[in-house]
Amino acid sequence: MKSIQEGYLQVDDLHQIYYHRYGNLSGTTILFVHGGPGLGTNQKDLDFFDLEKVNVILFDQRACGKSTPKAELQFNDTQAIIEDMAQLLDNLEVDKVVLFGGSWGSTLSLLFGILHPNRVKGMLLRGVFTAAKKERMFFEEGGTQLFYPKAWQRLIAQIPDEFKHQKSQYYFKQILGADKELSKKLSYELLFYGMSVSRLKNYAPQQIEKILKESDYETKALLLAHYSYHDFFLPDNYILNHLDELSEIPIHIVQGQYDMITTPQTAVELKEKLSIVSLCLVEAGHATIEKKIFEQIQSELQVLLDQC
Repeated sequence: MKSIQEGYLQVDDLHQIYYHRYGNLSGTTILFVHGGPGLGTNQKDLDFFDLEKVNVILFDQRACGKSTPKAELQFNDTQAIIEDMAQLLDNLEVDKVVLFGGSWGSTLSLLFGILHPNRVKGMLLRGVFTAAKKERMFFEEGGTQLFYPKAWQRLIAQIPDEFKHQKSQYYFKQILGADKELSKKLSYELLFYGMSVSRLKNYAPQQIEKILKESDYETKALLLAHYSYHDFFLPDNYILNHLDELSEIPIHIVQGQYDMITTPQTAVELKEKLSIVSLCLVEAGHATIEKKIFEQIQSELQVLLDQC
C-alpha cells in the first residue's frame, strides 16, 4: 500500500517522529496510536481499515520505529508523546480525529482525550491500560503464573535471590543499566515472557524465538523499561481520576476476556464510570492477531464511524 503522504516531523531540538498517511482524504481521519511503549508501526496496521472510506495516520512514537534518534531516552516521556500527537495533527492540518489505540496506545489515546477533548471525535480502544499501579502488578509481579507457570518461572529464573522481592524493577533497572550484555539478555527474556502470555492460544517457543530474532527487541525492551521504571510518567490513577473530560466522547472498547497483559477489570471500570462507553468482551487474550479480537475491532469501528 502506497502512502499518500509521509515524512519526518521535528518535534523538539532532538527528536523527529516519522509518520505516513493512507486512504481517502475526504473520509474520517483516524490517528493510529501504537502500543509498547516502543513497538512502532507497519503496514499490517492498515488491515483494520477500509482505506477507500477513511484516511489513516500512522506515526512512530519517539525513539522507536523509523523515528530518530533511535532508542533515545532523553526528553522521552508520556507528556511529550501527547504533544507530539497534537503537533502532528497541526502539521497535517487535521482538526479532529478518531483515535485508534491498543494497550499502551489506549493509554495515550485516553490521555490525549483528557488533555485535548475538542480534537477527538471518538475512540476505538483494545486491551485498555491506564498505567495505574494496580493494573501493572498482575503482569509485572506474577499473576500470570496461575495460567502460564512455565513462562513466569523462565522470567524469574534470571533474577538473583536478593532481588526476588522486586522482580520487575530488577528487570527494568538492568535493561536500562550499563552492562550491555546483561541488558540484551534480559531484554530478550522480558519480551519472551510478554509474548508467551499474550494469546489465548499460545505461541510455540520456537515461534517466539523466530519473531524476536527478526525484530529489534532491544529497543522495544529499552523503551518499555524506561516507561515502566518511571511509572509511565503519570501520577497513579491519573486517567481514572480525570474521566469526566471524556464524558462526551464516544468510546468503543474491545477487550480480551483472558487478557494477561491488560486485564479486563480496567475496561469494566471505564464502562461503569462512563455511560458513553461501549464495551465488548471477547473470548481472546491480548494480541490483535487473534481472529475474534480482529473481527470485533472491525465491527466496532464501523459502528463508531457511523456515530462520528
